[in-house]
Amino acid sequence: MLQIVRGLLPEPVFAVAEQRVATEASSIAAEVPEADMYVVEAHPRPGSTAAVVGRILGRFPSAPICVVGEALGEGYAFPLMQLRVRGFVTYSDAPAQLARAVEALSDGGFWISRSLLTRFLEATVATNGRARGGGAAGELTYREQEVLNGLLQNLSNKEIAKDLRITERGVKFHVSNLLAKHKVRRRSDLILLFLAHGGPLL
Repeated sequence: MLQIVRGLLPEPVFAVAEQRVATEASSIAAEVPEADMYVVEAHPRPGSTAAVVGRILGRFPSAPICVVGEALGEGYAFPLMQLRVRGFVTYSDAPAQLARAVEALSDGGFWISRSLLTRFLEATVATNGRARGGGAAGELTYREQEVLNGLLQNLSNKEIAKDLRITERGVKFHVSNLLAKHKVRRRSDLILLFLAHGGPLL
């Protein structure tokens, strides 16, 4: 995969370095080097990929990680999303998407398909009853927390407005405030930010 990545992320825009990361911390393999972001090739066994991701996040907890592989369906991706992997690109999509994904993750964003994100949210809400909030929830107003909980349940602005008995314009105002407070540009980024960090129920 390294040659493919080098071809898709040409210098001098990108500086690509290869590192083989063992799945066990006790291995004599070299430690994870510091980088602006990490592109991890998916192992056939999801647990092995999760172990590598864990090694990276163990040293650099806020590191952006993109997983590239053959088939990255929900069974493979969901456990990695819970670990805070923020990007997924299949081999077939890599020529068109890898450079864009790397740029998005480097800017603090995400690269996850809308359909995968929707299924992840549905599974999270079904498991927890209500969506989980992030550590920054204490900085939000009560109304912002209510709107955020609606977003985390994948509700539309219209559905949130109906539930809270406010106008759609009011929902848009609170969503804009939430995006600004957490320095993200899209609703999906905000949703993943809170799901990834976990925290108390709102």
